[in-house]
Amino acid sequence: MYRDDSDRVHDSKQRDRVSQAKTAVRGVAFHEEIRRERSAPSPEEIVAQLRGEFLIEARERLESIERILNDFHTDAIDPNTVNRLVRQEAHNLKGMGATFGFPVVSHAMHRLEDYLEINPMKDKRDLYLTQRFIDPVDRIIDVGIPLSEEEGREILENLPIAQNDEQPVFDYVPDRLRALLIVNSRTVGLKLSIELEAYGFEVVTELDMDDVLPKIVRLKPSIVISSFSMTGLNGVDLARAVVGMSDTQHVPIAILTSFDAEAPELSKLPKNVPIIHLGANIEAEISKALTAIEFRWPVNPTSEGIADELDGR
Repeated sequence: MYRDDSDRVHDSKQRDRVSQAKTAVRGVAFHEEIRRERSAPSPEEIVAQLRGEFLIEARERLESIERILNDFHTDAIDPNTVNRLVRQEAHNLKGMGATFGFPVVSHAMHRLEDYLEINPMKDKRDLYLTQRFIDPVDRIIDVGIPLSEEEGREILENLPIAQNDEQPVFDYVPDRLRALLIVNSRTVGLKLSIELEAYGFEVVTELDMDDVLPKIVRLKPSIVISSFSMTGLNGVDLARAVVGMSDTQHVPIAILTSFDAEAPELSKLPKNVPIIHLGANIEAEISKALTAIEFRWPVNPTSEGIADELDGR
C-alpha cells in the first residue's frame, strides 16, 4: 500500500534508475564483446603465428641433427644410433613442413629418411652425403620464406638418390604429374590417356622409340609407361636402360603387355618394374602399378588453405 502519491513517484523513479543501470551494464558488456572480437587475431595472423612457431621448432630440430652428426664424427655414438636419431628428427620435420607452406622441407626430409633406410651411415665418410640433405633445408629455414616451384625442384633434383644392388629405387620430384606413354597404337594410347588423366596426370604420348631416352631425361616424367611390343627397342629393353642409366634410374617405369608375368619374353624385366596387363580391367591394373612403385603424390599446400580451415570455410 502506498502512503501517498509521493511514494508512487519515488518508487517509479527508483525503477527507472534500476532499468537505466541494467541498460548501461548491457551496453558496457556489448561494447566489451565488440572490442574483444575486433582484437581477436585473423586467420591470416594465426597462420603467420603458427608458421613462426614452425620455423623455431624446425631450427631446433636441425640443430639437434647437427649435434647428432657431430657426436658421430667424434665417435661419441655408433652408426646404429646416429642413423636412428637422424631418421627420427627427419620424420618429425617431414610431418611439419608441408602443413605450414614448406613442402620442399617435407620432401627433403622424406628423402633423407628413405636414403638412410637403404644406405645407412657406416663411417665418417658418409657424413658428407647426409649433410647434403640438411644444408638446403637449413638455408630454407634461415630465410623463412617458402620457395618457388622451380627453386624447390632444383634443390630436390640435386639430393642424393638411395640405391641398392637388388632393385631400382624410384625417386620423385614434387612437380606437376606428367606421364610419358609409349605405345604403338593410337587407340590404346587414347584409352590409357583417359585413365591416367583421371589420376591427375598430364600425358605425353609417343608412338615409337625414336630418341625416347633423351626425351625421358629432358621431360623428367613422373612415370613412364611403355608397351612391350615396340619396333626396335621393346618395353623390357627400355626398362633395363632406364633403370641402368644414372640420368634416368630415378624415373619409375611400368610395362604394358598382354603377356603373363612368368612369360619368357619378360624374363629379363628388372626386378620390381610393375606390369600393366592389357584388358577390360586396365583401370585396376594402372592403380595396382602405381601402388607397386609406392607412387608419392605431390603435395603443395598453401597458407590460404590453412586460413580457410581456421576460418571455417
